[in-house]
Amino acid sequence: MKKLLFFLVVIFTSCAPDNNPSDYDVVDEIWVENNGNRMLRCFTHVNAFVDKKDWYYETMYHGEKIYIKIENINIQQLFFIKTHFNKDDVKRFEKRKQMEEEDRRDSIRLESVLKTALQRAYDITDDQFEEEFAVRCDTSLYFNVNVNINYNHHFTKSQKHLMIRRESPNAIYIDIYFKNNNAYQKVLSHEQWNMTFVNDTIRDINGDGLSDFVVNWYGSCGCCLKGFSNVYLMRLDKKSFSKNFEFINPTFSPKEKVIRGICYGHPGETEMYKYKWDEEGGIR
Repeated sequence: MKKLLFFLVVIFTSCAPDNNPSDYDVVDEIWVENNGNRMLRCFTHVNAFVDKKDWYYETMYHGEKIYIKIENINIQQLFFIKTHFNKDDVKRFEKRKQMEEEDRRDSIRLESVLKTALQRAYDITDDQFEEEFAVRCDTSLYFNVNVNINYNHHFTKSQKHLMIRRESPNAIYIDIYFKNNNAYQKVLSHEQWNMTFVNDTIRDINGDGLSDFVVNWYGSCGCCLKGFSNVYLMRLDKKSFSKNFEFINPTFSPKEKVIRGICYGHPGETEMYKYKWDEEGGIR
């Protein structure tokens, strides 16, 4: 892999070229590091002037794919992946782009289902309620998203929370809201792959007398014991939750405010661990 280092500033002069760069033969394709974030796919095409290349990068704008022209390339890290792609490479790139596009569309559809569920919760005037329904998503493969909305005293006797569960063929999505001034505010969001999901439960994990939210799941591959728990602690305001604490093969002892567990590995060869909850909702 060839690595070039320069330091310039990227200047964008156009949101879309006159012609789609992908209509031309790709001469070089590179990946450019964007401040340590996701890599940008950049490529060149041969234009009317044989001795000149125009550089573009591919991105999305209002749901549409566009190509932004880059002038005065000043990039700190430039990696040339490959030149002169063969047909198999092109097919693989196209398949990858199709999969990414389908994932993007599914994400939009699932977000729309969440908005529908939230609107139903607003429309119900009962003091507490539970409702289930299914939404059919129109994709290349039609599938239903099963939805459960439940507004009740799930965690405390003094405060109510709305729980919205969406179950698609691939994953389970759990969103929890607190109602403040007749408006639902999201306080927790969790996504879990269906193949690994075991259950979720509400219980006091850290011994502070408040009920916490726990998602239990089991790793899909590997040779050894790999049961996981994602813990969200109820904060003292009885409305919001802590960040996600993830433990492998844990045993919770709320009275001691302790978590004991076994790390991943073969019996007799792996380590055990012990953490203690502190007064600020952290572990040590």
